[in-house]
Amino acid sequence: MTNLELIYNICCSATGLELNKKTRKREYIYARACYYYFARFHTKKSLSSIGLICGTDHATVLHGIKIYENNIKYPDFYKMSENINKELPDFEILKVKESRKERAYLTSVNDKLKDRILELEEFVRNNEIKNKHIQEINSLPEIELQEFLKYKWQPHKKMLESKVNYPIFN
Repeated sequence: MTNLELIYNICCSATGLELNKKTRKREYIYARACYYYFARFHTKKSLSSIGLICGTDHATVLHGIKIYENNIKYPDFYKMSENINKELPDFEILKVKESRKERAYLTSVNDKLKDRILELEEFVRNNEIKNKHIQEINSLPEIELQEFLKYKWQPHKKMLESKVNYPIFN
């Protein structure tokens, strides 16, 4: 049973009303408004998913929350709200369990991102070395560049590979 279903069942039992009944009687409107408010306050569910249990849409849920906030000052509505609130479990304990799972997930994602950052930093360092050598080669005068390409490129290429593969030579 999800937290939404739990809140819905508690609201139904505390008021003695079936909240998904299609009626505009005041006691039903107030009971649904309490359900909408407590569901929104105690869960991170969307307005649409809150209303789905009662067979209403997100706009109706939003309007019900406004009804709750506007009518909580009246004694009969306040009493109904307090009766429902007394029966609700301690959602803080449930939130702690949920936050532990969320923290573990975020920690694993963070570790993966740190590893990826290290990989990218290594990639950038290797490319900077290569780019530095290419710039030096390109800055040679034309005659020396032709000679370099003709006689020294293969040994130079092997030297660059050894620097990457054997960091002791850096």
